Amino acid sequence: MELLPSTVAAHRNNDTSQLKKNYDFAEWCFRQKSEDLWNAAGVAFYEHLGDKTETLQTIHQWVKRDIYIEIRQLLKQRLDEITLKTVDSLYGLQNGKLKAT
Repeated sequence: MELLPSTVAAHRNNDTSQLKKNYDFAEWCFRQKSEDLWNAAGVAFYEHLGDKTETLQTIHQWVKRDIYIEIRQLLKQRLDEITLKTVDSLYGLQNGKLKAT
């Protein structure tokens, strides 16, 4: 199974059980010490969440803020500035950092 296509399909089918499994697995990979695992999660999965409307619109519901902050530079290479700022605001961020209160 390829994680990204499976995740996009799960979004289209509103399959929250599969979405939880996919995002949990991606998070597990991302948090490993092995570069092969965390790098693959970053460049083969997280980086491409901005490519599809299904994943971009709900990224804040499935990707934890600490991970988003770490992968933001990957997304910045693929998203236009307005879209990136919109996603930042969903996480309570301004330019990738917590907004001052």
